Amino acid sequence: MADGMIWHGIPEFKAALDKAVADAYKAGQRGANNAAALVDKTVKAKLSLTTHKRGTPTPSRPGEPPSLISGQMRRSVLIVPAVPYGATAWKSQVGPTAVQSRVQELGGSTGTTVLPARPYLEPSVKELIDSGALWLAFRSGYGSF
Repeated sequence: MADGMIWHGIPEFKAALDKAVADAYKAGQRGANNAAALVDKTVKAKLSLTTHKRGTPTPSRPGEPPSLISGQMRRSVLIVPAVPYGATAWKSQVGPTAVQSRVQELGGSTGTTVLPARPYLEPSVKELIDSGALWLAFRSGYGSF
């Protein structure tokens, strides 16, 4: 070297740095999946608070989560596993696929009747954010990292 210095351990340092980057990448993915699993669990619990038989009046009031009838809407809540979102972020999705899910969450016309909003998804996420539980679920992906 021109300055007379001799560097030792550069390949080992590079390998350790590469491993740390790979570990952080996997931890972010785990954290996003853990957070999505918590949202999934919370939404499904909210959709299980009250029940009623088909053809009978719902016990849930406008503004409360819809009551369980068959469980089809609850079963339709799915998780899309985390995927990279930009260079340093992850994105996972949780949501229902049942046709009636949107009108239950937001209210609106079904074509034959107008339903008031009975939100369950947004309040679930808001509760998890406000309590710090969503952050803790994400952070859990990092373990003792």
